Amino acid sequence: ALGFTTKVGDNDGVLGISLMSVNFGEFIETTTALPEGTGQNFKPSFFNIGLSYGKKFSKSINGGILVRIVSESVANVSSGGIAIDAGVQYKGGEDDRFKFGVSLRNVGTKLKFGGDGLSYRGNVSTTNPYEQTIQQRSAEYELPSMLNIAVSYDVMYTKMYVLTMGGNFNSNSFTNDRFQFGTQFAFKKKFFGRL
Repeated sequence: ALGFTTKVGDNDGVLGISLMSVNFGEFIETTTALPEGTGQNFKPSFFNIGLSYGKKFSKSINGGILVRIVSESVANVSSGGIAIDAGVQYKGGEDDRFKFGVSLRNVGTKLKFGGDGLSYRGNVSTTNPYEQTIQQRSAEYELPSMLNIAVSYDVMYTKMYVLTMGGNFNSNSFTNDRFQFGTQFAFKKKFFGRL
């Protein structure tokens, strides 16, 4: 993973670019006819590149958006699309002790696998058989969209230490909704403990 950000203009805006590449290693190719392996290997991969913009709209409100190009590949099959992440954060109260944030991730185009890996040689007719290349169709799929709504409050706040309590509601399009709670103890803003 690699990222770079730079300030844009005099209006508290930040422009960023990010790159992520995952190599899952080498796998032995197997088929139903050759379950012990075909003698071929393949390397699945996941890659995305993103362009982001964040801005401080006021003393209390920050927001940002990220647009990513997503690519996945396995052997001779690949898929690609566009995904958008966006979020906003509010800070308020004495010494900005209260924080509230909302983020939405992986909203975008549907993806679909395609390529030579979805074709095979097969018999077309049983009465008068002859071989032909048959292309399988792939179903479209969506990235797992995710909504997070979080709140935190610094219940104890001194120059030496800060104790923060927080909670998060997580809604994922393919799993059950979750409620998460946590606490953080910060000592001199250098040492942190979390639960």
